Amino acid sequence: MPPEVRTRVSAFLDEIAKRQSRHQVSGSVFAGMRWQSNANAAPSSTSVLANGVVATLNNRFTATDDANAFVSGSIRHLYDMQTARGEAWETNGTAYFSEQFDLDSLDLVFLRVDTGPRMKFGPGWFENSTFRPYLIGNMARLDGVRYLEAFGIGGDYTHQFTPRWLVDLTIEAIEREFENGAAESRTIAEQSGSSVDVRLSTRFAASEMLMLNAAVGLTNESADRAAFRASDARFIQVGGTLTYDMPAWVTEAWLMSEQWSSSLTIHRQLTDYEFPDPSVSTTVAREDREWRLAFTQAIPVTQEWTIVATLQRSSIASNIVNFDRSNTSVTLGVSYRF
Repeated sequence: MPPEVRTRVSAFLDEIAKRQSRHQVSGSVFAGMRWQSNANAAPSSTSVLANGVVATLNNRFTATDDANAFVSGSIRHLYDMQTARGEAWETNGTAYFSEQFDLDSLDLVFLRVDTGPRMKFGPGWFENSTFRPYLIGNMARLDGVRYLEAFGIGGDYTHQFTPRWLVDLTIEAIEREFENGAAESRTIAEQSGSSVDVRLSTRFAASEMLMLNAAVGLTNESADRAAFRASDARFIQVGGTLTYDMPAWVTEAWLMSEQWSSSLTIHRQLTDYEFPDPSVSTTVAREDREWRLAFTQAIPVTQEWTIVATLQRSSIASNIVNFDRSNTSVTLGVSYRF
C-alpha cells in the first residue's frame, strides 16, 4: 500500500474511532503577532475634559502604536449521554495570552469555561432545535496581576430551519468582579457589577462557496460602586465568507490545500451610559458610536494547518472628546485544528 494511501486510511480509521467513543474532543490553536496603531485605546485629541474643564493630555497618555505576540486556543469536549435523541454534555474552554513589546501594562491572560447539557427536542417544529443551559466562569490577568473574575449562567437555543439556514439565540447573565491591580487607573474596580448579554445570530449558506452571517445584540452592564459606569449597548453585524480555488499564480508545493477563503465583517455598535461621570463632566452622560470593519484571509496549508491574516479598522465617535478614538490593527498567525 502506498504511503499516502496508508496515511489517508489511518486518518479515516481514527475519525471512525472518535465518533464511536462517548468522549469527543475538538479544538484549535492560533498563534502569531498583532500590531495596533492605538494599542492603549487613547483619545484622538490631546484636548480632553477633566471635571468639566478643558485640559491638555500628557504625551504618555496619547495614542501609542505597539505590537504583541499572542497564543489563543479553544477546546470542546462532548460526552455522549446515550439518550434516544442523542443529547450530550458539552464543555467549552477558551484561552488567550498576549505579551506586548513595549506596553507591558497591557499584557493579558484570559480564560473562560462553560459547561452544560446540549438537549434535543422530539418530532415536530422543534425537531431541528437544541437547547443548552450552562454555567460560566471567566478569569483575566493584566500585567501579571488579577484583573477580573466572573461567574454566571447562560442559555443557548439553536434551530436549523433548512440544511442551509441556522439561527442561534444566546442569553448570558454574569456577575463580574474587577480589581485595580497594577493598572495605572485606580478606578477599575468601579466597573464591578452584573452584565446581561442577549445575542441573536444567523448563518446562511448562499451557495457551496459563499456563507453569509448576521447578528444583533444587546448588553446591559451595571456598576455597583459607581452608577455612572453603568451602560447599555446595542450592535448589529453582517458579514460573509467566500471560499474559492487557489489562484493559478500560486505554485508553492507546500500548499497542499487548493481552497482559500476571504471574509469581510462590518460591525456597528451604539453604547449609552446612564449617568455623567463627575470626573469628566457633571452634566453630560457619555454616548459612543462605533464602526468596525475587518477583512480576513485564510490560506490552508494542510487539512489541519492554516495561515491567517486579518486587517481591521475601528473608529469610535463620542459626544465627549475624551472617548473619541480610532485604531488600525494587523494580525498574522498560524492556526492548527484538531
